[in-house]
Amino acid sequence: MKSNNRDDLFRVPSCITRVTTTADNCLRMTLETTQELVAEEEAMVMRLRNKNGQMVFSPNKISVDDLPTEPAKDKTIKSSSQRMRAVLFVLWKEKKIQTDFELFYREKMEDIINKLKEQI
Repeated sequence: MKSNNRDDLFRVPSCITRVTTTADNCLRMTLETTQELVAEEEAMVMRLRNKNGQMVFSPNKISVDDLPTEPAKDKTIKSSSQRMRAVLFVLWKEKKIQTDFELFYREKMEDIINKLKEQI
């Protein structure tokens, strides 16, 4: 692990061993270290668990100059449209609707839009 004078930077040789998609079209990645971690490194990983941040992955060593400087996006804050899509996805899944989710989503959004237009 090298911090390059930045306490929030964690760097360790690793391998992406699994990638799956999530309901909101994001990716879930399983990352495994390719060397044993010392106690301080393990403690840092535990402190970073469930934190939002930036990930940079390269087969080559990375310097601090290669890293983004903008703050990490807070994953807990979703836009209204993201929340609506997520709710409709849960509804689609729980009701076991046979049509494709994208079609279901478009139809439901059209219904909502039309109901709002009626109020104008």
